[in-house]
Amino acid sequence: MKRIASGLLVILMFTSPCWSQETEPAPPAAPEAPAGESSPMPEPEPTADAETLSVGEATVEIEFVLNEDESAILKAIESYAEAFNKGDAKALAQHWTVDGEFVTPFGDVLKGRAALEEDFTAYFEQNAGVKLELVDTQIKLLSPHVASETGVARVLLPEQEPSETIYEAFHVKTAEGWRIDSVKEDAPAEPAPSHYERLQPLQWMIGTWVDDSEDDVTVETSSRWTTNQNFIVRTFRVFMDGVVDFEGSRWTVQSLNVLPDGRRGSSTNIYDLVDENTVQFKTIGRQVDGELLPNVSSITIIRAE
Repeated sequence: MKRIASGLLVILMFTSPCWSQETEPAPPAAPEAPAGESSPMPEPEPTADAETLSVGEATVEIEFVLNEDESAILKAIESYAEAFNKGDAKALAQHWTVDGEFVTPFGDVLKGRAALEEDFTAYFEQNAGVKLELVDTQIKLLSPHVASETGVARVLLPEQEPSETIYEAFHVKTAEGWRIDSVKEDAPAEPAPSHYERLQPLQWMIGTWVDDSEDDVTVETSSRWTTNQNFIVRTFRVFMDGVVDFEGSRWTVQSLNVLPDGRRGSSTNIYDLVDENTVQFKTIGRQVDGELLPNVSSITIIRAE
């Protein structure tokens, strides 16, 4: 019971909104549609470019516009958070629909207000002083009577490390107001281990470097970190002089370059266009510091895309 309750409480970390600025009262509700006709979604009335939501010591700035239903959902979230922080299991359960369902990251399922209230009660008895925080909350109206909520929930217990889950909740509009119909909780993905400390002495390499030589050859090198700073990826481009001749379907390129070890090289590269998707390439007259090297046999290159 304790494990289920812990997961449930973490996922249900809905914030109590504390607005950073005053907002205009919600506009009056639109008249109900005649019987047999579906009610259109109300047009959102902007109240502010951003609002600040706070629960416990966490403060989250969320950009959105509020309409009447969104305001009602946020009030329900505020009421839920207040009940949770008071340790009121019965009041918490009343924020759910009669058949509300919660699925933990372990695959355990709690269904119905009675089961939820029982689990809340046991959890509060075993975890005095528990607090809730919410990160990156998003609310979306899916229809006039259904809304989704996603985010990262964090639970804090005295003298313990905070624990986090990611969750998706669905709210439904009932005669009692907006209620939680279902919640599914998952453990956040484990970040890949990082070896940044071992590579940190190479931090100076990060960026773009340009090497200009007196032989009209320019080498541009770029270095960047991969995700989690486990690797440094280096790419380079070489710009060099050459003389290009074109005759019929053949390109002949006389190139002069400087090799990575500083030696000077030259070659004649020949490109024969067979058709629009096929090229034959070969290199002749290759020299490095005056020493002749074998020719490169003809290579057929085919367009891949």
